[in-house]
This record gives sequence, structure tokens and C-alpha cells, in this order.
Amino acid sequence: MGSTKSGAILITILFYLVGPVLAQEPFVCDGSFYLVLKNHPTEQSKLYKMVSSQNLSEIVFEEVGVDSTGVNLNSIGYRKTDNLIYGINPQDHNLYQIDKSGRAFLLDRIEELDTLRGYIAGDVSLDGRYLILIERDRVDLLMDVKLVFIDLTDPEFAVTKVDLMGENGEPPFTRTADVAINPFNGLMYGYNARSRKLSTFNLETGVIQTENFQNDLSQPEVLGALFFDDFGRLLGYGRQRDSIFQNTLFQIDINTGLAEILDTGPMARGNDGCKCVNRIGIQKTVSPPSTLPCTNVTYTVSLSNPTGTVVENISMTDSLDLNLRFSSVIDNPFSGTLVVDSINNILHFNNLTLEPGIDSIVFSVFVKPTSSAGLINNQAQLTDLPPDQEPVIYSDYPSTLVRGDPTPLEILEALEVNEIYHDTIICLDEELTLISQFPNGDHTWNGFDEEKTSRLEINNGGSYYLTTVVGCQVITEIFQVEEEWISFSLGEDQNIDLGEFIQISPTIQSTSPDSVYRWIGNDPAICPDCPSQDFIPLENQTVSLSITNQAGCVSQDSIDIFVTTDRSVFVPNAFSPNSDGINDLLFASTKIPQQILYFRIYNRWGALVFQNENGLTNDPAFGWNGNFKGEMVNNDVFVFDMLLLYPDGVKQKISGDITVIK
Repeated sequence: MGSTKSGAILITILFYLVGPVLAQEPFVCDGSFYLVLKNHPTEQSKLYKMVSSQNLSEIVFEEVGVDSTGVNLNSIGYRKTDNLIYGINPQDHNLYQIDKSGRAFLLDRIEELDTLRGYIAGDVSLDGRYLILIERDRVDLLMDVKLVFIDLTDPEFAVTKVDLMGENGEPPFTRTADVAINPFNGLMYGYNARSRKLSTFNLETGVIQTENFQNDLSQPEVLGALFFDDFGRLLGYGRQRDSIFQNTLFQIDINTGLAEILDTGPMARGNDGCKCVNRIGIQKTVSPPSTLPCTNVTYTVSLSNPTGTVVENISMTDSLDLNLRFSSVIDNPFSGTLVVDSINNILHFNNLTLEPGIDSIVFSVFVKPTSSAGLINNQAQLTDLPPDQEPVIYSDYPSTLVRGDPTPLEILEALEVNEIYHDTIICLDEELTLISQFPNGDHTWNGFDEEKTSRLEINNGGSYYLTTVVGCQVITEIFQVEEEWISFSLGEDQNIDLGEFIQISPTIQSTSPDSVYRWIGNDPAICPDCPSQDFIPLENQTVSLSITNQAGCVSQDSIDIFVTTDRSVFVPNAFSPNSDGINDLLFASTKIPQQILYFRIYNRWGALVFQNENGLTNDPAFGWNGNFKGEMVNNDVFVFDMLLLYPDGVKQKISGDITVIK
């Protein structure tokens, strides 16, 4: 805990607590985001409030009160118990309060903060007791090392520290610029600038968890300000990659850790942020967001209670546009009573009970036939709220960044046609889904009485009729489905010898031309998109073909090829080169012609009498006719030497004796 202070210092503290602190004007917990920004380390921080522009089309950052806070501030957090912002000057470790005027008021210097450590990340605990800081080592790679708890309820601002560690007890390898505590699950979240990943901090054990979160190239470089909105959405203000300024507002998914850019604001080199997390929130959406007259739409009003306690007896009022008529409540998890003022078209949900968390009232309304095309804006409001809440809280449309904006519903122009034709095709033995152009109408398929949706699964061609009631109109959709097909065969499986040439040509029958071929096989000689194949298979294999015709129909077939490897070579042991037409030439024979790299013949003294290169077996012209230097050799015994090369790369060397008999 904190150190004991002298009486003189205690008097000073009491002066700050009882004197100027009591004179400060608290903020209103209205869901606003606050940021302190500066462009240079020596500058004083300015306090900004993120607000909507006048035309409700974008986010702007509005300076709060005076030109600056008067000091350099960081590690700020919003304290719900007094609606003031607390922060630390990271240079001198002074603790400050900031009020609605934007000025900072000195509370004390926190002696327990180490001058060799940095303190730029912080938030106030959900109960308002502690300002929680991340202590960073300025010497050792700027790593986070401790959690620091400054007790804001203690006149001496006692300090407690907890060592940070990884999930397995190892030192943390994180560098966090800001943290924010989720009011719905109690976890403190930070953004690790080293790995560009989201992290969570266990406030009791000091364990940092990062492994469950992802990162990618779009992740921010650093997030100097983090805060949660009324519905547990984590937002951050920081720097994009390859930028020196922090001027971008991000939304971070607390389940995946991935960030997306929402908007940009003032440029800063340093910043921190906070938000009151005690505000009850209300959002309103409509489905579908655009519709025709004479249709029903569904409104969903979501209420969030981040206070941690049950809130009772609140009221919600929803004034509907005169073009709408209330139909029914689909779901109301908050109990209470509903009073429908049909004259003024107002819904009164009274005595609602909000448990901690987020839930929704869902109700249906009917768009009247007389509705004109255009936008209808609608907004609900909460009243009868607890004293620590605003008197009235208006609903927000969550699809925009603007807070507190109404929910739009677009009324479309009536359709100008009563019949719509669709031409399509279906392939033989396949299924096709017919889809109405009007998914939100009331559908009846002719001949399919049980099908009442906008989709119909079919497996045959023909004409299909769909009657759809869309708003105040009845439309007939006619689907003309033409049946297409393709089939082919590659024939029977084939048995061949190594070196044998093979041709594969499909026999095709199809309702449309211009087919696309896709061959698959192990042989590198296969042409993947040719109409047929001509090659010498080197091994057993399966060749498959998929053909797609112009209509998109697909047919497939395959053929197995079995290759017999026969390396037997026959060379006669005698021949009679006497020009009688019988055994006049000496040549090698194989079942399938194979390549001969060389064929050489030597006499009994080893002299080369014949040589031929790069020929084929079974070719008499490649053989020896018994001549040597233009003259016929005498009867004698000769030696031959031959090297064969097979298509699979195997070389075979053979030799033997030959007798010449004339």
C-alpha cells in the first residue's frame, strides 16, 4: 500500500479534496468519448469530446472548455462515482482530476511510481475505486511489467502493484499504450503494439492473454486510446501503419482481435481516451431497411445495462410515423406493460426491468397502403431512469458512427409491372433453385401448394409460376427453365506396352457446343485443355476428363491405363550378308520400337568395324550389312555392343557374339 505522509502534506491533500475539487463541475454520463491529444511531448494535453456533426453525417472532435488541460496527461479514466476524469502526468507522476471545463486539478504526486518506468496506459475500475495503470520498463525494450492500482478513495492514494506475466508464467512481451475495462465481462483489454494483437489483463493475477486473438496487415500500428461504448463495442484511436500521427478511429472485435477503420480525426503524436461506462444504452434497427406499402417490418430496440445492478421501473416510448401501424410484440424480455396510443401512434412500454447485460424488445409494424415513397425516421426514448442517468436517453442507429441518430426506413415506389419473366437452364440430373425477385412478399408456387417461400428447388425443365403479394400489388413471376445436358465416354480401360503410343478421344453428345475440356493425369505429356490426348504413357495411371458445355452442364469420365514393361531384346547370333534377301542385315528387335543410343561391332582383334547412333530397334536400315571399309568381311566371329534408352529413362546395355556366314 502507499507510504505514510506528513501532516503538512495531509493538510495539502485535504485542501485539494475539500477545496477546489468540490468546486469542480462533473461531466454528464451521456455516452460521450473523451480524448486527450497532443502533438509534441512538451505540449500540454487538450481534452476533446467526440460528437456528431450538425448534419449527422460524420464524427467530429470538439475541444472541451479551455484551450488545454494545463498539463501533460495520460493514463486517463472516467470515474462513474463522481463523473470526473482522472489521469497521470507521465513526466512528474502527479495525479490529476479533469472536470467539465477541461481543466486539470492537481491531487497529489504519487511517490510510488518509479522514475525509471513509464505510465501511459490506464483506466478507472468499474467500481470507481482505483485508477489502474500499466507500468512500463523504459530500459528493457519498453515492456509492460506491472499493474499499478491507485486507490482514489484513500486520502493518501495508496498504491498496490501486481507483477505482469504471460500465460505460462514467463515475462510479458507486450507494449500497451492504453487499456479499457469491459463493463459487461469485467476484463481489461489492451492493444499490444509489438505483435499488433489485442490482449486481456487479469486484474487479480496479472496474467496477460494474447493467444486467442488474430492480427493481419490492416492492424493498427498503435492505439493510444481505448474505450468501450454502451453496447460493449471496443473502439480505439491511434495510428495506422506507416503513419507518424495518431488520427484514426478503429473498431476492434473483442472475439477475434481484428480491427477496422471507422473514421479519422485530429492528428496527434500522443493521446489517451476514456468513456463513462455506466450509461444505459438504447439502439434501434429495422428489418428490412427498405420496403413497399402494405408490408410488415420488424423493429428491434436493444437495451444495454452496464451498471452491474438491476434497473427497475424504467419506461420506453416509441412514437411511430403516421404511415406505420403497430401490429404486435414479438419479444419483450424486460416484462412491464405495453400501452398502445392508437390515436397518436405511440407505444408506451412501462415498468421495464433491465438485468445487467444486453437484450432487445422486438415488435412488428405495418406500412400503410397510403405511404408515399421516401424515408421515415424513427427514434425511441428511455425515461424514468435512475438519478445517475440522463433524464432522457434517445435511441441510436448503430449502422452509423453518429451517436443518437434516428433509425431510417425507406418506403419504395410501387412496382410498375405485374408480370416478370425469367429464362434459365437446368442441367440433367442436377437441382436448380428458383428465387423470387421479391423475397419479402407472400409467395404461392403454382402446383406446389406447400411451398410458401421465395425459393423453389427443382430438378426438371419446364414452366414454373409464382404468385407474389408484394405490398399492395400482386405479381406473377414466370420461370421458363430449359433442360440442357452433356455426356461422353473415354472408352474401355487399356493395356499397353512401355513405349506404345496411345490416343484418347471422347465421344461427346451435348445440347450445346463450345465445350471446355479439363484433363487430369500424372503424365507430364497430358495437355490439360485439349479435345483429345496423344502420348506415350510411362507408368500405370488414371486419366480423367471433365467437359463443360456452353450451358454450364458438366460430365466426367476416366480411363485406367496399364503399362507392361518388357525390356527383352533379340539380336541374332549369326547372319548371312550375301544379298540373297534372307538374313542379309543384322539389327536388334523388340516388341515395341525402342531408342538405340549406339550400336557397335568389333572384330576378334578388337577393331571397330561398324558403328551407328541414335536409331530404333526393329529398323533394318539401322543394322549392319557386313561391310567394312566398302568390302564384305570374311566369315568370322564378331562382337557387338549396344546401348538402349527406354521412354521411362532406363538405359540397357547388351552385348554378344555374331557369326558371319556368307
